[in-house]
Amino acid sequence: MSAIDEETPSLGKSQARPEPKGMVRVFLKYLRPPIGEFHAVCLFVFVGVVASTNVDTLSVAVAHGLAIALLVAVYGGISGGHVNPAVTFGVVIGGRCEVFIGLLYIIFQLLGGVFGAALARMVLTVGYTSTGNVTNVDLYEAIGGGVPQLAEGVTAWNGVFVEAILTFILVLTVLMTAVDQQLSIAPLCIGFAVLVDIIVGGSITGAAMNPARSFGPALVAGIWTNEWIYWIGPILGALFAGGSYRVFLAKSEYRILFKDKSE
Repeated sequence: MSAIDEETPSLGKSQARPEPKGMVRVFLKYLRPPIGEFHAVCLFVFVGVVASTNVDTLSVAVAHGLAIALLVAVYGGISGGHVNPAVTFGVVIGGRCEVFIGLLYIIFQLLGGVFGAALARMVLTVGYTSTGNVTNVDLYEAIGGGVPQLAEGVTAWNGVFVEAILTFILVLTVLMTAVDQQLSIAPLCIGFAVLVDIIVGGSITGAAMNPARSFGPALVAGIWTNEWIYWIGPILGALFAGGSYRVFLAKSEYRILFKDKSE
């Protein structure tokens, strides 16, 4: 079933059930799913910012990958477990989510990112007690608020290109494993996509692939350096992934070209 055929754009398989009526229908379609996205993104950004206290890319990648797999599994039956405005945009472009619901998702995802970053700041702004000549270290300031940044020597447009490719991999993984094939292992596949992307691009751009992951920490920390990169790159990647899915890769009933009734 597609997202537009369900009361919520679930990424998993659904069972036939009676059509809800009245306020119950409004709640199930327009309120419960966005709230689920708010929760999921809040937790994801919190984990991501706190994980930034690790110095090695692999640890950060594993934390993000496992977190997204867990959150997609938990919230998949409520909202589809997008946990990312770029994923929502790609699913909308792919024709598997209503535009209005997609807009609701993005608003709640960005709010969730802000709350998650604020929680992380509250936890990390503790500092170390100074003894002798040891200087106090504020963990939150030490990681720059967990805001993704370009590595030294990486140009802005190279950053956009890297973020676009990484997001393309992530969004296409969501579309093909969770939306199109509705695989039970889709959360694991999505987690691996995030894991691989961060291992590949974490040392270059921070591998955000998620405007909520960059916007929330940037707003809370007041650090806006190159923030536009972490919007333009993921949007372009999601656009190409959603477009490729819609035109060429989707099942026949959702594909634009070369429809085959025998599929």
